[in-house]
Amino acid sequence: MSGTESPRKFVRDWVGRNVHYYTFDDIEEQGERLADELIAAAKAAGFGEDELEEAIGDDLVDYVIEALRNDHDPKVGHRDSND
Repeated sequence: MSGTESPRKFVRDWVGRNVHYYTFDDIEEQGERLADELIAAAKAAGFGEDELEEAIGDDLVDYVIEALRNDHDPKVGHRDSND
């Protein structure tokens, strides 16, 4: 574990900064790619993949895909976190 940051907070913060839905991307492919990036960032921060999945109670790929779906705005195609 890295410092005092919890694995759950790490995942939520990373997803908030990095997960944005674009209509021209395949959501499953984009989710897998982003999950790989999340795992690499987590390892660099001292977290293991199993630790993150336990903290969020879900598979990381599934979690990221769900975040992509939640970020989607059908009228615009993308909803920035500043919207």
